[in-house]
Amino acid sequence: MIPLYRTTRPEIAVNWLVKHFERVLVQQHPEFNDRLRIRFRADMVKGADVYFDRVPSQLIRWQERGGVLITGLRADPVKKVFGKHDAIVWSECPTRLKLLYRDLKDVTTVGVIRQRPDVLWKGYEEAIRTRRPDYPITKQLQRIKLLYQMRAFVDALPGFSPVGLARLLRALEGELPPSRALVSCADVGLAPDRTCSTL
Repeated sequence: MIPLYRTTRPEIAVNWLVKHFERVLVQQHPEFNDRLRIRFRADMVKGADVYFDRVPSQLIRWQERGGVLITGLRADPVKKVFGKHDAIVWSECPTRLKLLYRDLKDVTTVGVIRQRPDVLWKGYEEAIRTRRPDYPITKQLQRIKLLYQMRAFVDALPGFSPVGLARLLRALEGELPPSRALVSCADVGLAPDRTCSTL
């Protein structure tokens, strides 16, 4: 398992990561309408080439040269093959642990998740209730439960900082024993189930 951290500023996290890692993927998870979407500001990335996966030649260039690859808002990570990459930054927090684990399959070193403001968590709960009013109430409640499991998971992660990154780099170089930066489902009071153990 790789270490995971949380941040409220994914653009700054990307800038810290590109100084030390060759390939950084910025994953976007738009599941709801534009009103709730937090857009990643690519113009704030400094010190690395920025590519967009919507253009196949840019994806190939990122795989060959490294830099930052930003997934399109409509990208389907199940169909897209990004290949191995050192780090991932979620510009929007996934709404379910299952999505988080799916995105981690090709990440080799570290992940940073954007911590949503409280108002957006409430907005997502409202969107679950109103987006598909024909859904049975039990399905809506299950989606809301998964949303709050994800929130508890992210809230329990350590914050991403230059000190934490320096410690991770020292651990990777063998100077420190690897710190336990990834929080398990049990740590946030969730029973280990299929969702939590699919990594």
